[in-house]
Amino acid sequence: MMVLKQRIAALALGISLGMAHAHGGQIYADDSLQHWVDGKLPQNTNVSFILQKANDSTPLVSINPGHRMLPASVLKLMTAAAATSLLGPEYRYTTRMLTDGKVIDGTLSGDLYLEFSGDPSLSSKKLASLMSKLESKGIKQIQGDLVLVGNLNQKTKATGWVWDDLGICYAAPVSSFIIDKNCVKGVMQPVSGSNKARVSLKQDAPFSLVADTFYDEDQPQEFCSLSLNSKGSNQVSIEGCFPKRKAINLAFAVTDSRQFAADWATRILNRQQIPVLGTLRFTSSLPSTPKTLVTLESPALSELTSELLLESDNLITDSLLLAMGRKVYGQNADFPQGVAALKQTLLTMGVDLQGSRLVDGSGLSRYNLVSAAQLHKLLSHIYQTPSLKPLLDTLPIAGATGTLQYKFPYNQTPLKLKVLGKTGSMGGVDNLVGIIKLEGQEYLFVALENGLVSTPQTPNPVPWHGRLLKELLPLLEQTSSQTAKQ
Repeated sequence: MMVLKQRIAALALGISLGMAHAHGGQIYADDSLQHWVDGKLPQNTNVSFILQKANDSTPLVSINPGHRMLPASVLKLMTAAAATSLLGPEYRYTTRMLTDGKVIDGTLSGDLYLEFSGDPSLSSKKLASLMSKLESKGIKQIQGDLVLVGNLNQKTKATGWVWDDLGICYAAPVSSFIIDKNCVKGVMQPVSGSNKARVSLKQDAPFSLVADTFYDEDQPQEFCSLSLNSKGSNQVSIEGCFPKRKAINLAFAVTDSRQFAADWATRILNRQQIPVLGTLRFTSSLPSTPKTLVTLESPALSELTSELLLESDNLITDSLLLAMGRKVYGQNADFPQGVAALKQTLLTMGVDLQGSRLVDGSGLSRYNLVSAAQLHKLLSHIYQTPSLKPLLDTLPIAGATGTLQYKFPYNQTPLKLKVLGKTGSMGGVDNLVGIIKLEGQEYLFVALENGLVSTPQTPNPVPWHGRLLKELLPLLEQTSSQTAKQ
């Protein structure tokens, strides 16, 4: 114990003196700390790591800063910052009902247009509330067509999304047409007196589900799994086994977001007893001089970015990416245009992504590659920019909120409540980008780890950065305490 305390004291002294030495062709504020971290590098995974005092320009530690790594969901911080900069914190999506006709004796003589904008917050309940206002406009029936307006040629998934994620809400389709996050919730429950499992939907939705599932507690977990298959437009089947006899929640992504929106719109009009005498159709553009009947706005972008960072929401993030694309390239923008707008905006913020690869804004794609240095440049810019710095306050708090609430070892001392960070996890990847808040000093850090392997014995391997920061924090606290006293 005495040796450890002496070692920490020595390292802390090095930081407090602000020593500068050359190491691996770069200059660091403290060479002894760099060597200490170098001695703790993992043997079987690839890591990049940068640690820096928040207001300094030189890192305390830098490990493989230029290596291109899979970012996973830490990419969302890039998208959130760029969207805030390009669109503004008060940006809102709008969903509108319009017409090219007139209301005569309760009948709308023309068509009713329902214009979608890719609002990730639009729910079936909100849509019903919007459409209920037709009655206040004196509309009791629609003589023309019900026309849904949106980008009809849009890809709903970016390249590189893992195929076996596509049936779950984690990778719900992103498009102009979004209702209930293009997700339908379900539950699988044991059937009394048998090993059968009953699967049902938790909500009334235009979605068809067929199940053939059972429990098998004798099978090893790796030999007992559920599989999901598409059977057509918003029709899926789930089959297979689950190794533990208990109720589990399920979340199914819709397979056709356009049809899902159409089915909801017609269902709502039927419930409100407003008949449509014409047909249902789709278009990518409105008539030249439509009259707006009702408008629904989403929460402000600042609220949406708070949710996407806290809960790592893929749909919100890629919806914002497409909104950026529309802002720069027009209404028919898709993932490539959104990525181009993202890169352009980040470049104005001093973050050059040359040599890296982005294909979405959420980090879902296995084709994304960025470096710790690029992420650190972004983090520093956010910290130093008053209009962007509130994003850091919405990051998950270790052991308290969002995706860091239960993540080990961040949910325990000494990391609990002192680390705020954007997580990024997928198969083989565990990343964290954020800020360490201590008395007298704040530290910015980027920690990327690729190549993790989960096994039945260790399904959630502890990330290297968790072990490292757990040992490093006492050192930083001692240094910060000394700084606060000076």
